[in-house]
Amino acid sequence: MRKNIFYFESLKRFDYISIAVYILISLILLACCYKAPLEANQTLVFAYGFGTVMLLYGFGYRSLRNLTVYFVWIGIALIHLFIYFQLKDISGLKMKNGHAAIGLRNTLPMLILFQILRFVNIKIQNQELVAPSWGSSTDILDGRRVNFMDFISFVIYIVVFIILSFKI
Repeated sequence: MRKNIFYFESLKRFDYISIAVYILISLILLACCYKAPLEANQTLVFAYGFGTVMLLYGFGYRSLRNLTVYFVWIGIALIHLFIYFQLKDISGLKMKNGHAAIGLRNTLPMLILFQILRFVNIKIQNQELVAPSWGSSTDILDGRRVNFMDFISFVIYIVVFIILSFKI
Protein backbone atom coordinates (compact mmCIF):
# COMPACT_ATOMS: atom_id res chain seq x y z
CA MET A 1 0.00 0.00 0.00
CA ARG A 2 1.38 3.39 -1.03
CA LYS A 3 1.52 6.12 1.62
CA ASN A 4 0.27 9.66 1.12
CA ILE A 5 2.94 12.28 0.54
CA PHE A 6 2.21 13.77 3.94
CA TYR A 7 1.40 11.33 6.74
CA PHE A 8 1.57 10.96 10.50
CA GLU A 9 2.89 7.78 12.15
CA SER A 10 4.18 6.95 15.59
CA LEU A 11 7.86 7.54 16.16
CA LYS A 12 10.04 4.52 15.49
CA ARG A 13 12.92 3.33 17.65
CA PHE A 14 15.43 5.13 15.40
CA ASP A 15 13.48 8.38 15.82
CA TYR A 16 13.38 8.14 19.61
CA ILE A 17 17.07 7.25 19.79
CA SER A 18 18.23 9.90 17.31
CA ILE A 19 16.18 12.67 18.93
CA ALA A 20 17.28 11.63 22.44
CA VAL A 21 20.94 11.46 21.39
CA TYR A 22 20.63 14.83 19.66
CA ILE A 23 19.13 16.43 22.77
CA LEU A 24 21.82 14.83 24.95
CA ILE A 25 24.58 16.14 22.67
CA SER A 26 22.88 19.55 22.70
CA LEU A 27 22.90 19.63 26.49
CA ILE A 28 26.55 18.53 26.62
CA LEU A 29 27.53 21.22 24.12
CA LEU A 30 25.58 23.81 26.10
CA ALA A 31 27.48 22.83 29.24
CA CYS A 32 30.78 22.99 27.34
CA CYS A 33 29.97 26.47 26.04
CA TYR A 34 29.68 27.77 29.59
CA LYS A 35 33.13 26.46 30.48
CA ALA A 36 35.05 26.99 27.21
CA PRO A 37 36.83 30.15 26.08
CA LEU A 38 35.02 32.24 23.45
CA GLU A 39 37.18 30.99 20.55
CA ALA A 40 36.25 27.39 21.35
CA ASN A 41 32.60 28.42 21.58
CA GLN A 42 32.80 29.76 18.03
CA THR A 43 33.81 26.35 16.77
CA LEU A 44 31.29 24.47 18.91
CA VAL A 45 28.34 26.67 17.98
CA PHE A 46 29.26 26.71 14.28
CA ALA A 47 29.76 22.93 14.13
CA TYR A 48 26.53 22.33 16.04
CA GLY A 49 24.42 24.41 13.65
CA PHE A 50 26.15 23.15 10.51
CA GLY A 51 26.16 19.54 11.69
CA THR A 52 22.47 19.57 12.55
CA VAL A 53 21.42 20.69 9.10
CA MET A 54 23.73 18.26 7.31
CA LEU A 55 22.89 15.26 9.50
CA LEU A 56 19.15 15.84 9.12
CA TYR A 57 19.45 15.56 5.36
CA GLY A 58 22.10 12.84 5.36
CA PHE A 59 20.64 10.50 7.97
CA GLY A 60 17.21 11.87 8.80
CA TYR A 61 15.63 12.09 5.36
CA ARG A 62 13.71 8.87 5.85
CA SER A 63 12.39 9.88 9.27
CA LEU A 64 11.49 13.40 8.13
CA ARG A 65 8.94 11.90 5.72
CA ASN A 66 6.80 11.18 8.79
CA LEU A 67 5.19 14.47 9.78
CA THR A 68 5.22 13.45 13.45
CA VAL A 69 9.03 13.37 13.35
CA TYR A 70 9.13 16.42 11.11
CA PHE A 71 7.14 18.49 13.62
CA VAL A 72 9.41 17.36 16.48
CA TRP A 73 12.32 18.73 14.45
CA ILE A 74 10.36 21.91 13.69
CA GLY A 75 10.07 22.32 17.48
CA ILE A 76 13.83 21.84 17.83
CA ALA A 77 14.36 24.33 14.98
CA LEU A 78 12.25 26.91 16.83
CA ILE A 79 14.42 26.39 19.91
CA HIS A 80 17.46 26.89 17.65
CA LEU A 81 15.94 30.13 16.39
CA PHE A 82 15.40 31.31 19.97
CA ILE A 83 19.02 30.43 20.85
CA TYR A 84 20.23 32.22 17.71
CA PHE A 85 18.49 35.42 18.80
CA GLN A 86 20.16 35.08 22.20
CA LEU A 87 23.62 34.61 20.65
CA LYS A 88 23.57 36.82 17.55
CA ASP A 89 24.78 39.96 19.33
CA ILE A 90 27.68 38.32 21.13
CA SER A 91 30.69 39.81 19.38
CA GLY A 92 32.95 36.94 20.49
CA LEU A 93 30.97 34.57 18.26
CA LYS A 94 31.50 36.65 15.13
CA MET A 95 33.68 34.92 12.62
CA LYS A 96 35.45 36.10 9.49
CA ASN A 97 32.53 35.28 7.15
CA GLY A 98 29.59 35.63 9.51
CA HIS A 99 28.36 34.64 12.92
CA ALA A 100 28.96 31.22 14.45
CA ALA A 101 25.30 30.86 15.42
CA ILE A 102 23.94 31.42 11.91
CA GLY A 103 23.46 27.67 11.43
CA LEU A 104 20.96 27.69 14.27
CA ARG A 105 18.91 30.28 12.43
CA ASN A 106 19.04 28.12 9.31
CA THR A 107 17.60 24.93 10.80
CA LEU A 108 13.99 25.99 10.27
CA PRO A 109 14.28 27.18 6.65
CA MET A 110 16.34 24.10 5.77
CA LEU A 111 13.65 21.80 7.18
CA ILE A 112 11.07 23.62 5.08
CA LEU A 113 13.32 23.38 2.01
CA PHE A 114 13.71 19.66 2.63
CA GLN A 115 9.94 19.14 2.46
CA ILE A 116 9.71 21.26 -0.69
CA LEU A 117 12.47 19.23 -2.36
CA ARG A 118 10.81 16.02 -1.22
CA PHE A 119 7.45 17.12 -2.64
CA VAL A 120 9.03 18.15 -5.97
CA ASN A 121 10.88 14.81 -6.19
CA ILE A 122 7.71 12.84 -5.61
CA LYS A 123 5.80 14.87 -8.20
CA ILE A 124 8.56 14.72 -10.84
CA GLN A 125 9.97 11.21 -10.44
CA ASN A 126 7.21 9.52 -8.43
CA GLN A 127 9.79 8.46 -5.83
CA GLU A 128 10.80 9.69 -2.40
CA LEU A 129 13.83 11.91 -2.06
CA VAL A 130 16.94 10.08 -0.88
CA ALA A 131 20.39 11.34 0.04
CA PRO A 132 23.42 10.59 -2.12
CA SER A 133 26.21 8.76 -0.32
CA TRP A 134 29.94 8.85 -0.98
CA GLY A 135 31.23 6.08 -3.20
CA SER A 136 27.91 4.33 -3.71
CA SER A 137 25.17 4.48 -6.30
CA THR A 138 22.50 3.61 -3.70
CA ASP A 139 21.38 5.57 -0.67
CA ILE A 140 22.27 4.21 2.76
CA LEU A 141 18.80 3.95 4.32
CA ASP A 142 16.41 2.92 1.53
CA GLY A 143 18.85 1.06 -0.69
CA ARG A 144 17.35 2.84 -3.69
CA ARG A 145 19.52 3.84 -6.60
CA VAL A 146 20.33 7.54 -6.37
CA ASN A 147 19.36 9.33 -9.56
CA PHE A 148 20.01 12.71 -11.14
CA MET A 149 17.03 14.38 -9.43
CA ASP A 150 18.23 13.20 -5.98
CA PHE A 151 21.67 14.61 -6.70
CA ILE A 152 20.28 17.94 -7.96
CA SER A 153 18.07 18.21 -4.86
CA PHE A 154 21.11 17.66 -2.65
CA VAL A 155 23.07 20.33 -4.52
CA ILE A 156 20.16 22.78 -4.17
CA TYR A 157 20.01 22.01 -0.43
CA ILE A 158 23.75 22.63 0.00
CA VAL A 159 23.76 25.81 -2.11
CA VAL A 160 20.81 27.29 -0.22
CA PHE A 161 22.45 26.39 3.08
CA ILE A 162 25.69 28.09 2.05
CA ILE A 163 23.83 31.19 0.85
CA LEU A 164 21.87 31.40 4.11
CA SER A 165 25.03 30.82 6.14
CA PHE A 166 26.84 33.84 4.71
CA LYS A 167 23.94 36.24 4.61
CA ILE A 168 23.12 38.02 7.84
